[in-house]
Amino acid sequence: LGILKESMEKSMSGKRTVWLKSYTLTDLGRWFALLLVEEEKLPREEKAEILKTAFRLYVRWIRRFSESLNMDKEVLKEIFLTEVR
Repeated sequence: LGILKESMEKSMSGKRTVWLKSYTLTDLGRWFALLLVEEEKLPREEKAEILKTAFRLYVRWIRRFSESLNMDKEVLKEIFLTEVR
């Protein structure tokens, strides 16, 4: 789903090689995390940042999808402007 970013780090412990695997949330993962945690536990600024990132990802997806349908971007712009008023 693209909600986690995986990374591996090589570490030497004496003569042994140890690989450390870690996971961090992607932008989309942060959005899902916001849905799962108690909202009041997150700072307002972090919630706003997650919302902006999620909106940006959604708009990017809509743009690509509309381009694949050869839609006029002005139609989407009009819908957006109507809804934000």
